[in-house]
Amino acid sequence: MHVAHLELGDPRWPEALARLPHDFYHRPEYVGLDADWNRARPRAFLARAGDAELFVPYLLRRCDALGPEAVDGETASDVVSPYGYPGLLLSEAARGSARFAREAMRCLCETLREMGVCSAFFRMSALCSGSEEMAGIFTHVCSSSTKRARWSSMKRSTWSMEGPP
Repeated sequence: MHVAHLELGDPRWPEALARLPHDFYHRPEYVGLDADWNRARPRAFLARAGDAELFVPYLLRRCDALGPEAVDGETASDVVSPYGYPGLLLSEAARGSARFAREAMRCLCETLREMGVCSAFFRMSALCSGSEEMAGIFTHVCSSSTKRARWSSMKRSTWSMEGPP
C-alpha cells in the first residue's frame, strides 16, 4: 500500500479527485480557503493499493493554546475535517474491501501519530456510505479508548461546577 499526506500544490490531489466521486468540500481550493480561515495547514491523506483508494482532506492545526509550553520540546497538533461534509472518499474497489479499509486506517493513524497529531476528527459524507462493517472501521479510535455517556443519564451534579444549566 502506498500512502501520502498531500499538500495543496501536489498534483496527486486533483488526480485522485478525477478518479473518485467527490463533492465541493474535497476540492483543494475549498480546503485551502477553510485552512486560511482557521489558521491551519490544508492537507489530504491518500492511500492506494491497486484500484483501491482512500482519500481524506483535513486541516492540520497547532495546539499551542492548550498549554503554557511544549511537552518535551514538541508542540502538539490536531486534525479536523474542513467545514462542511468532506468525509473520506473510497473507490469502488475500496468499498468492497474491508481489509483495505482497515489497513488504510491503520496507516492513517500511524502516520498522523508520527507527525505529532494528538487527535483527529473527521466528518463523514453521504458519498462514503457503506456497510455496517465499513462504518465500524471508520469509527475506529487510533490510540486509546474513548469514554462515552448519554447526556440524559448524566447526573445534574456532574455539571454543578459550571453553574446552573
